[in-house]
Parts: sequence; structure tokens; C-alpha cells
Amino acid sequence: MHPPVSEMQELPMQDQQEQSKGSQYMSDLINQNKKASESVRQSSVEIKEFEVPTIDDFPQESIDKIEHMARVLELPATVSPKKLHAQAVKAVEVANQYRDQHRLWLKGLAHFEVQESAGVVKEDWHDRLATDVKLGRTIAVRGPAGNGKSTGVRNTLNQMGYNIYHLDCTDSTTAEQLVGGLYPEGDGKGGINMIFRDGIFTKAFKDPKAAIQLDEFDALDPRVVMTLQSALHRASGDHKRKVHSPDIDGGFVEAVGDCPIVVTMNTWGNGATREYVGRNAMDAASMDRFDSVLDTGYNKEVEKLVSSGFNENTAKWVVKKANEVRKKAEDKNLKIVFSTRRCIAIAEAVEKLALDKEEAFSRDFTERLEEMDRDALGLKVFVKK
Repeated sequence: MHPPVSEMQELPMQDQQEQSKGSQYMSDLINQNKKASESVRQSSVEIKEFEVPTIDDFPQESIDKIEHMARVLELPATVSPKKLHAQAVKAVEVANQYRDQHRLWLKGLAHFEVQESAGVVKEDWHDRLATDVKLGRTIAVRGPAGNGKSTGVRNTLNQMGYNIYHLDCTDSTTAEQLVGGLYPEGDGKGGINMIFRDGIFTKAFKDPKAAIQLDEFDALDPRVVMTLQSALHRASGDHKRKVHSPDIDGGFVEAVGDCPIVVTMNTWGNGATREYVGRNAMDAASMDRFDSVLDTGYNKEVEKLVSSGFNENTAKWVVKKANEVRKKAEDKNLKIVFSTRRCIAIAEAVEKLALDKEEAFSRDFTERLEEMDRDALGLKVFVKK
């Protein structure tokens, strides 16, 4: 439910009388349009059943706003924006004046609730990701290694009905792999032609239901990331995502759909750390193009291990040990990663290899550490008696 307008932040209005009148008007329109939008979503009834006045006399700016509302309400492509309910037409104009209410209103209309699915434990940031995707934002999901970022992104985009174009990035990923480029190809007569081959972005931009997922984004060479400047812009209204390249016929490719772009990262884009030595410092202009940065951690790990088929008691023991190590590492300023993936490996050694818990812990965690880190954490390699 939307909060009463009276409880919202004070708007930057000079005329307080106009503010009061406009706020009440907005409150009434929100209530009316919430019902209208639900009718649109839940029914295939033609929009013409609403009493809709003509808007032929509206300026182009207003029509652009109406087209934006059509996308937010998820109207069928065959429905003309001019057939929107009269109150929705007015609400778009008012919402443009009262931006605080506009954000709350759009949040209600754009919200998408991710459902629990087999093998994936839902986390709080999944719904936020889905909602921001619907708002056309470019999104970075940041968090420690092996905590389920990629799985959560993939599951969310799948539930939203997108075809995912995925790439695991490295420091050797080229601009051609992202935006395409010219490659030599024999002409069958002893000669060579230069043929343009799509990269992941140019390929995805031709698919109206595409979404792009780039994992380990902070491993990319920052000079390569610069080729994505226009693609990382927010998709809104008539502003489509596009990529530019001198190798592309016409100079650029524009997305035919909204084509959400979601990247995962281990760092804040500031460069290598002891835990993540293979990360590059991103250009500030590139990072600024991400409208949303979702910070994640090691959450719901017991549930994740149980959903992977492990006994709850085993899961609780492993996660407890992991948290103890993480706390000690933090207290001693040790840059040690104890990921959810590592927890799964230990649980697997316990249940599938029938190892003693301490032996499994040593096998799949302690033995991977440098001796100085073991000593600092007070850990010993397990020795059978």
C-alpha cells in the first residue's frame, strides 16, 4: 500500500497552497490508478472499456510520459498508449511534478516478487533486483565470492521471462567479445574478407526478451569497459540502450527491447584487494552508470545447504564453523574468504565421503590455507589417530 501523501517527504514546492492541492489530487489519482493498473494486469479486456478521452491535443512531452506509463503497467504491445485510462494520463503529468510521490507510485506499479524455486533460496535482494530491472536500471550486485550472487541473478531474470545472455569476464575478455568486431574469413577463392561477428551485447540487443548477465565484471580491463558506456545508460522512455563500434554497419546497434544489464562483482570497482587480487580499478564514469548497486553477504547459508540436499544438523555445524572463522579473520584483519561454496564442499565430504566432521573441515578448508594464516586462526591440519 502507498503511504498517505500527508506522510510523504515535503516537496520542493514554492507555493504551499498549490502543494496541498496537488498532493490531495495525487493521493486520489494513486488510489484510482492502482485499481486500474491491477485490472490491466489481471485481465485481457480491451482498455477501451474505460472511459478514455482523446489526447490528440496533448503536447508530445505528455504523450512520451503516457508511453512510459504503458510500459510500467505492462500493457500489451498492441494497445495504443492513447487508450490509457483518463486518470492515468493526468497522473503521469502530476507525478512528474511531485517526484517523491512518483518514485513511491512507480515502486508500487513496478514491483515484482521473486518466488521460491527448486535449489535456490530466496534472499531479500532478489525482489529489489527484479523491481530495479523493471524500472530500467543498470544494476551491479556486489558481494563476497561464492555467496550465490550469480545464481540469484540468473533465477530472478528467468522468473521474469528473459532470455539470459551470460558471460564470465576475465582480464583477457576483449571488446570484440562484448560489442562484436571484424574477423578474417576466407572467401573460397584464396582471398580473405573481414566479416562482422556479434558480441554478447550486439547479439542480445537483437532479441526483444534478452537480458545480459556479466559475472566477475570487476575483472574486466577498464579500457574494455569503456566500450560499454552507452549500453550501460538507463533504459527509459524512448532512450534505448545501444552500443557503438566503428566495425558495426551504421556505427551502432540499438536494443529492440529493454534488455536489462546486471553485473556481479566482488569489489566496489576500486581495484585489487588481498582476497581478490585479479580485480581491476574501474573508471569512475563507468561505475557511475550503474543506477543500483546491491550489496550482498553470506546469508541464509543453512537454508542453502539444506536446499542442496544436506542434512540440517550437518548444515548448521558447517555454517557455525564458517562464521567462527570469519569472525576470527575479521578480528585479526586476515583477508580470508570462507564462501558458501566452501561450506557446501565440507558438507559434501561429511555426507557423501562419510568423513568425520573435523576431517572434512580440514580437507576442504584448513589445508587450503597458508601456514601463517592457519596459525593466526588457530587451525591445525587434521591427523588421523
